[in-house]
Amino acid sequence: MVSIADILHRTVVIGCVGVSIWGIGTGFAVHTHTMKRGQEIMDERKALGLTDEPVDKKTKQEEQSEARWAEEAQAVLKARGASNLHPSTVDGSAGRP
Repeated sequence: MVSIADILHRTVVIGCVGVSIWGIGTGFAVHTHTMKRGQEIMDERKALGLTDEPVDKKTKQEEQSEARWAEEAQAVLKARGASNLHPSTVDGSAGRP
């Protein structure tokens, strides 16, 4: 005669095995779908004559503009005294002796 504890144990173990197999299958399906969709997007970009470069790549002018804005923001903080900020965030000497 099989005890109730043995039946419960087998049920839990078989359930865990089933959930693990389902999880692996679902993970593979999601991965396959993601890769397929990515390839479709790349094919669309090539059809439109776009490059494989990342969309968010910044131009030199944009980088210079951002650097200028950051410098101006630091100047405003210095002009206000910025007494409540750590000195390294104001003068740019973070981690420097």
